[in-house]
Amino acid sequence: MNNRLLILILLAALCSCWGCASVVVEEYGSSSPLTVRLTVRPEGMTASTRLTDENNIRDLNFYLYDKAGEVVLHRYQSAATLRFECPPGDYTLCAVANMHRDMGDLPPAELAACAVAYAPDYADLPMAGRLETTIHASQGKTVTLPPLELRRRVAKIAYNIAVVPADIELHSMRVCSVPKSASLFDDDMPPAGGYADTPGTMLSGRGASGILYLPPNAQGTNPTITDPRLKNRDNAPENATYLLIRATRGEKVLAYRIYLGENATSDFNVQPNTSHTLDITIRGDNEVDTRVSGYTVDVWDTIDSDSHNGYCIAGPAHRLFVHVEEQNNDSQLSCRIVASAGDSRAFYVDGRQVGAAGAELTLADGKNEFAIDYTPIRFDAANATLEYTVIVCDEYGFTQTFEFSHRFANQVLLYAPFKSVETKGAVYSQARFDHLYALVDGDGCTITATALPDYIFRGWYSDAAYKVLVSTAANYHYKPQSRIRSFYAEYETTVTPLDTSGTANCYVVPDLNRRYSFDARVMGNGKSTLNITPRPLAGTRAKVLWESSAARGDVIRSVSLSDGRIVFETGTQHGNALVGLFDAAGECIWSWHIWAADYNPNAACHTYASGAVFMDRNLGALTTDCSRSEARGLYYQWGRKDPFVRSDTSADGLGAGSALSGYKIIYLDPAQHEFDRIMTIGWATQHPTTYIDCASFREGDDRADVLDWLYTSHPNLWGNRTTGNASISMINEKTIYDPCPPGWRVPHLEAFKDIEWKGYGDYASIYYRGTFSTDYPLTGFYFNRQYHHPGVGFIHTNAPYVRSSSGSVGFKEWEYSFLSFDKEVHNSSYFRFAAMPVRCVKE
Repeated sequence: MNNRLLILILLAALCSCWGCASVVVEEYGSSSPLTVRLTVRPEGMTASTRLTDENNIRDLNFYLYDKAGEVVLHRYQSAATLRFECPPGDYTLCAVANMHRDMGDLPPAELAACAVAYAPDYADLPMAGRLETTIHASQGKTVTLPPLELRRRVAKIAYNIAVVPADIELHSMRVCSVPKSASLFDDDMPPAGGYADTPGTMLSGRGASGILYLPPNAQGTNPTITDPRLKNRDNAPENATYLLIRATRGEKVLAYRIYLGENATSDFNVQPNTSHTLDITIRGDNEVDTRVSGYTVDVWDTIDSDSHNGYCIAGPAHRLFVHVEEQNNDSQLSCRIVASAGDSRAFYVDGRQVGAAGAELTLADGKNEFAIDYTPIRFDAANATLEYTVIVCDEYGFTQTFEFSHRFANQVLLYAPFKSVETKGAVYSQARFDHLYALVDGDGCTITATALPDYIFRGWYSDAAYKVLVSTAANYHYKPQSRIRSFYAEYETTVTPLDTSGTANCYVVPDLNRRYSFDARVMGNGKSTLNITPRPLAGTRAKVLWESSAARGDVIRSVSLSDGRIVFETGTQHGNALVGLFDAAGECIWSWHIWAADYNPNAACHTYASGAVFMDRNLGALTTDCSRSEARGLYYQWGRKDPFVRSDTSADGLGAGSALSGYKIIYLDPAQHEFDRIMTIGWATQHPTTYIDCASFREGDDRADVLDWLYTSHPNLWGNRTTGNASISMINEKTIYDPCPPGWRVPHLEAFKDIEWKGYGDYASIYYRGTFSTDYPLTGFYFNRQYHHPGVGFIHTNAPYVRSSSGSVGFKEWEYSFLSFDKEVHNSSYFRFAAMPVRCVKE
């Protein structure tokens, strides 16, 4: 709150003598001891409505000292009349009233050192007086001494407090810096035991009045103070006495300090036997008046920030904030945390256990932040509700309370990827990215696992590695034993995923009549490489484009698209097939080669002298018996991912297989079409069954021949990082257009280093490491509607450059290096539109 303050204080200091005592001495002879009669009579005073009798003398300690300071007489009595005998001489008379005890025979010094302790309430007031006198024999039989005045050893403070603003309410008043004792005779003697604050007097409403009796406190003056508003702690002596009035205005706590003294500005003295009347009018909380201080406290916590349906969760990230906004406040604030419900032993604030005794915290101006944590082993009916109170207190005892109540629940995390899981009895549940999140009370909930098609539920485990089995029941009732628990549902799939070790453009499937699946949202291996960036695929349906069998369904019985995955079932025959993914417009956006072969590439492989690990057969081959046509494998144009199937006949002049399960391998001469539009990677991707020849124009046509299947050649399609003569590279990486299965790629030229010719027949045989040998079938290669050189074995590399027989390397925009096996091993080069087999090498 920013309301300003105005306080009007009217100080009227009335100094008066409250009472006196008269001493009458009667002299009976000049040499004999005289008989003395002393009567003590307090001066009359206006009656007070308080119980304190300001004029009553209940008892007296009377002392008569001679000139040498010897005790001539000490009397303790309740009567106000005293008779005694003494010879003529010089005397000091001392009287102390209302001590309520016999003070004993005290020498003058000891009597002067006596003090009366401050008391919050008085039935009668302590008084004392001293008189120096001489008794002469010549004065006659009766000697009348001057009056012995008894001065009250306290000051009387009458206060009247009135509050003008309707929104300010009084709460308490106390007197601060009160001397703990008062000397009987010396007004300036420091109090024994120092100073203390009185207990607070509770107030309410907008008005209060009362009377206080305080020991004297001589603190001097400060002549520089001319404005009552500057009579404050900054300008007052350290131990000056003041009234501390506490009030509130809305949420703001106010403190008004009214310093006592002989005037409203410069004087800070409280003298004994004086009467002060304070008329105090509170007109606001004006910040200009520096006698007024205040502070506002706001308390909140963040436990509810993680709540759902009214239930919170345990967590060390929770915070308790106590915001203090001060205005001229010089009172130290603290707070105490007390738990009234829940397990206080598990309740921590700022790292301290609250427990049954509570926790104490010191507060500073501004935002005070404390860690808050509630950590029972589990939440049940006995401890789920945490109720606690924050009690904010200043050093004068004024308190404010802030109460909090939170209901907690246990957390359950259910992991069942690609499956269905439900809870019954949970107080809250929500499906999140990779799990179902639930909150449960102490009774727990029933967890139900429902497998999607192609999956069978096997059990609930407490770990992601599926090592610790909890239950095999699909309907499992969980009763919490801890605040947070995770469960992992294990399923056995009737569909075998092919992409557990990575995605690719080719998948090897060994079993017949079995269901398989792979991610149809990823282009190839999904990796960005030099000049190639993949994008996510979003198809709507899948179908078989061709399969290497006479009857449809012999290799791939069925295919479908479900949740971004292509699911297919193999048929009764091994072979090869191409599966395409189509968008809503009917365009083929990607395709995958399915290699259905009873073959494990990792179990049958050869390590060449270069260290490269090769498959023991060409990509797509169904056997290593090179006398059979199934050993040839499939044919690929350099840089393309999609294969072509050769007919069983290997003679020159025969076209590509054209009766494969009703599908046709299409030959395209770009020169007869819009060649610059067709000869692109995008068009080739949309037409995976179309062989794209080079664009060769007739004589007289001014268009330049394009000796590639691409109008603009791309040297990085199969992972070599070469871009030109100046940047020929032997560095290789698998790309999204690589035709090999996961973990394999098209070999680089250097992978064939140091292979040797071994023999020649129906196949080419080589030594690849010493006496280790392998065979390459005689495949020929395909271009311009024909297979060429059927008696020679050919194999692709990913090298988009030419290496001569002498070993020199050069870059040619439309050529690449391959190996041929014709009674010896040749490193040859040709145009990239030629199609020949691939033998994959491990990544």
